[in-house]
Amino acid sequence: MKRKNVPTVSGDPISHGQSSPEGKISVAEMAGNAPEVDLHGLDLNEARAVLERFIDVEYLSGSEVIHIVHGNGTGALRESVRRTLEKDERVVFHRPGVAAMGASVYAVLKK
Repeated sequence: MKRKNVPTVSGDPISHGQSSPEGKISVAEMAGNAPEVDLHGLDLNEARAVLERFIDVEYLSGSEVIHIVHGNGTGALRESVRRTLEKDERVVFHRPGVAAMGASVYAVLKK
């Protein structure tokens, strides 16, 4: 039986020309071209409002991957971002960004 070559993006298989959510994030992370919002210095309520508006705008503009910078600190903002992403039905996947890039998270939006 002959093995098929399966194309990959950063080690993730591409299924029928569509990369996995992790693969989409890896490509955006390496290229540095995902739309980004920086929530540094905002309180939790401000940050949630800004993040929700950012998701609205990027979803409507057709963005697949977004980058949210929350910084280090106490972890309260990171947790608030995580909860917001988990509750939003337009977000299909999210994971922390590369540590070398600072405290952030990438998310993949529904098409």
